[in-house]
Amino acid sequence: MSGVAGATHETEWCPRVAITHDGLGVRMDPEADADRVIIYTADGTAHKFDECVRGGYHYAENGYIDDGWYGHIERVEATRGSRTVIVENDMEMTLEVTCSLWRTPNEAPYDFRMRYENAHKMYDGPVGDEPVYGSPGRTIRSIKEMAHELEIDFDNRQDCDPDGDVAVTFDCTTVTVRPEEFVNGVEEIYRPTLTFADGTRQLLSEPDEMLEPPQTFAGTGEHEGKGIEHLNIWNDVTGSAMFTYTNPDIDSCDAGGSSSQGSKSVESSNASEPAEATEPSEPTATTPQTSTEPTPAPTAETSTASSTENGSTPSLTRTQTTFPTETSNRTPESNESLRRSGGGVIDGERSNERVAVDSDDLDWLLALAGISSFGGIAYLANRLGQS
Repeated sequence: MSGVAGATHETEWCPRVAITHDGLGVRMDPEADADRVIIYTADGTAHKFDECVRGGYHYAENGYIDDGWYGHIERVEATRGSRTVIVENDMEMTLEVTCSLWRTPNEAPYDFRMRYENAHKMYDGPVGDEPVYGSPGRTIRSIKEMAHELEIDFDNRQDCDPDGDVAVTFDCTTVTVRPEEFVNGVEEIYRPTLTFADGTRQLLSEPDEMLEPPQTFAGTGEHEGKGIEHLNIWNDVTGSAMFTYTNPDIDSCDAGGSSSQGSKSVESSNASEPAEATEPSEPTATTPQTSTEPTPAPTAETSTASSTENGSTPSLTRTQTTFPTETSNRTPESNESLRRSGGGVIDGERSNERVAVDSDDLDWLLALAGISSFGGIAYLANRLGQS
């Protein structure tokens, strides 16, 4: 009996079920109409849902694991009536997640965001050959991969031990970036930009100038001696990787930049939430571009599943369709154009949202536009008649 398509009778019910190749998502036939879906993760937790067409750690209205990180998906059970279809994950999982770092040896993420206490990291494409992402000495709060709608909240494991030591540290008037911060192996800094406590900003290098860590940054000229609230740097000349850091002790620095407690302010990985990130100064105008990201067609793979009915356990081997996660066709050039034309950085994330208008609103707006146009024509005709 084939499980490629769901059958009409419950006794033959065997919907198409798949675990995505990254081990983080689940796909089912939209017509499966399961009574219950259970997703088992690597730590043994059973996540139960009344229905699921698309889920796991990939955002969905139903079937979305939204309360923490429990490891990759190992098994899915879909049940309707007395029938249960089981899919096991027999793929070799290469994803490695630690307290501070995200490693993806087989596939580089695109439009990838990492949030920490007092730090945000954004990758619009891979930088370097080492597929490691993150900030040592800090604890991951959440990650998002926009292209695949992957969203994971890590608040259920905030007591983990961070990897290494914090490599970006603040004094009131200076901030130091050490080589250990660049876990991807690309030890390059572009466009270091300081945001001061009074809201002013200063770009500390030429746009294409590359600086090698360690580097200590401070305000110069009219900004000399000011307290530093944020540091923003690029990890490549195109801005495909942008990192923003927040001084956790800026409130203890007085207006002149010195510590009100008379002591050095050192970065802490468990301080308050980062403030809104800031975009580097002196952006250049770029013509907006459109990025088209086609969805690849499913590919067939052989999976082993079992179907149970009324207590019996017959074996079932079937050809199953794997739903690949979409890949982005963006190049560094198009990413740069989109970044510059799509708005600033909001809470560590770039905003390129489109506004949706429903049909009723659209009809009303078109009608209003027609009335306005007609009124303008009438007014012009009246003026011409008077002259």
